[in-house]
Amino acid sequence: MTTKRKILIYSLSAVGVVGLVLLLLFLCTLSLVKINFVDESGNVFKQKTVVKSIYNTTLNAESLVGYNFLNWEDIDGESFNLDKYGPHEFNIYYETDCLSMPILKIVTENNAKIDSKEDYTNCTVAIMNTQDEYTFSGETAGIRLRGNSTLLGDKKPYRIKFDSKRNLLGLNEGNEYKNWVLLAEWYDYSLSRNSLNFYIGNQLDFYCSDFAYVEVFLNGDYRGVYLLCEQQQINKGRIDIEEYEEGVTDELDTGYLLENDYYYYESEDYYIENNVNGVVEDAYHWLIKSDTTKPEQLDYIKAYMQQVYDALFGNASQAEIEALIDVNSAVNMTIMQLINCNSDANSSFYVFKDAGGKLQFGAPWDGDMAYANLKHATFSNGGIILNHLLQKLYDRDWFFALVKQKWSELAYLETDTQEFLQTIATTYEPEFERNYSIYNQLGRKNFSAQVDDVAKFKNQNEASIYLQNWLKQRFQYLNTLLG
Repeated sequence: MTTKRKILIYSLSAVGVVGLVLLLLFLCTLSLVKINFVDESGNVFKQKTVVKSIYNTTLNAESLVGYNFLNWEDIDGESFNLDKYGPHEFNIYYETDCLSMPILKIVTENNAKIDSKEDYTNCTVAIMNTQDEYTFSGETAGIRLRGNSTLLGDKKPYRIKFDSKRNLLGLNEGNEYKNWVLLAEWYDYSLSRNSLNFYIGNQLDFYCSDFAYVEVFLNGDYRGVYLLCEQQQINKGRIDIEEYEEGVTDELDTGYLLENDYYYYESEDYYIENNVNGVVEDAYHWLIKSDTTKPEQLDYIKAYMQQVYDALFGNASQAEIEALIDVNSAVNMTIMQLINCNSDANSSFYVFKDAGGKLQFGAPWDGDMAYANLKHATFSNGGIILNHLLQKLYDRDWFFALVKQKWSELAYLETDTQEFLQTIATTYEPEFERNYSIYNQLGRKNFSAQVDDVAKFKNQNEASIYLQNWLKQRFQYLNTLLG
């Protein structure tokens, strides 16, 4: 028994030694290969390290969304075989695949992830594939997440804050600002509801964000089509009211920007709450979006807003209401909401008051859930959704007459909005197709409250046609209601 055991041990040992030798020989055939992906500007936008054996040495050029392969450094063709032991390092060159849409490239410091709504991540920004006067690179900035429900999607919305004021793509007549926004349009398969909302808003007599479509690359990776637009803020050319400056402007009678927001309790901003006959509801809360947060300033604007509530929910005369509210801006915003049937009518809704001025309505926002995107807010052939303050105005005969008069001046909108949507769908069809090639959205709902039709859309154009058809019916209804 002892002899047999020794023979077995010797045999196993021999096998182990042979196996170890073979393993070492195999490992000796392995090489580390570092690959640098370089764009047309000479920037390394991606790096990758792979392990290759000299017995399996083929290196193939990767197909990258948003890029066209150019060449390997000093090597012909898209693939080649290693014939030497490593380690190796190779550059592979690509050019950005430029279609019709401007391209916005963001590179974060050390390729850091963007994972905060509060803290900015350092980055550089470049814009290309547009007119020379709008092209730039290497602009330093910070970037952070923004939004609420849209943050649940795979495609994140962002806010960019440049270190120095600059203009983007000639927006807002070339005015320069530090703060800009990238809207992801995650829940809008037409990718055009917000742009439609801004287009209509810019036909009315109040401030509304300018906008442009861009394709975004983040740390070299293609992230899809975004809507570049303006930050909702007090600034010349934007919400152009007095900005409070301690020791310079009046402490109380200065500029105030307020946002009606469902998520007021999640915000770090100060807020005020108003009441109707002593009853406070969620809709009566307003975030303070201006730098007017001293206790006495909060008391001042709360008292002013309470006068507005008392007047609108009470029996105030037209003259008494006109003393508190810029009625023309209220008419324009009512028209806006009559068209878009925005279920967020009491959220992401802005009002502001200038020094010595009245309460104004303006800066329409958050149109991605509007225009029949949600089951409970289709209303193509009837029904309206208005902010609670506008509803109280709309119920007054004299105000309804003003709305009808304004509607009569906007007959061109019915045709223009159709042409606007058709132009977007046609002009940017390749970009929209590329956007959906990286996001698994089409053919299903991404939000339970969405209309069932969205699960049928196979591309952006079908989603746009649905929107166009609904909008046509909505205008027909409003023509009857207000004609």
